Amino acid sequence: MYLKKTVFLVTLILMALCFSLSAYATPDDESKDTFFDTFQINQKELAERATKGSLGLYSVSKEGVNKRTDDIEDINNYKVFNLSKGYGKLSVITFSNTKILSGKGEEQTTVGINVFNVSKMGDIVSTDQSIQRIGASGVYNSSIKLDTGDNSVVIAVKKDNLTLYRLFKVNVKEEKTRDYLENLQINLIQPDKSAPAESNTTQGSFIKQVMGSTVDSLTK
Repeated sequence: MYLKKTVFLVTLILMALCFSLSAYATPDDESKDTFFDTFQINQKELAERATKGSLGLYSVSKEGVNKRTDDIEDINNYKVFNLSKGYGKLSVITFSNTKILSGKGEEQTTVGINVFNVSKMGDIVSTDQSIQRIGASGVYNSSIKLDTGDNSVVIAVKKDNLTLYRLFKVNVKEEKTRDYLENLQINLIQPDKSAPAESNTTQGSFIKQVMGSTVDSLTK
């Protein structure tokens, strides 16, 4: 009797765990070819767009034709999926080598992220990627790694006959650049002892405001 109860409890726990895991986004096969095949993204065209800086939203037809589309103004909107934590601009400067993305979407929506650079031969060289299928909860969370310097980032979404992807450019600055800006800010806001007190306060506040805005814009 005791053994039967134990087996029953273990079975219930396993079923609960399986349901919990299936409710959230689950990873798919993450090979490079699988990413571009899954979303039918033409690698040659994507490489050319990244090289030319043709950032923005693209749609993919049933036949695999990739074309530019401007019918969605919100940069984090993909119709069946919305990022609550994504990129605020198509071209971004940051000091972080990692990026966390989160959002919500319709169940069974596949969301993929690919980080790449274009080789001298014009080929795409992927450095990191993530492919997940959204579960019943609609919740999506993922993270990517970025190289120092320029990175091209593709966020792609697919459900049924809808496939959209958005191309971003992310430039990761070295930590010494952040240190330089912060030290420059500290040095510039030091008051000039030879100047009147009121002038020092005004000048210091102005420079602090300008440099603060610069550092903030780079770190977003």
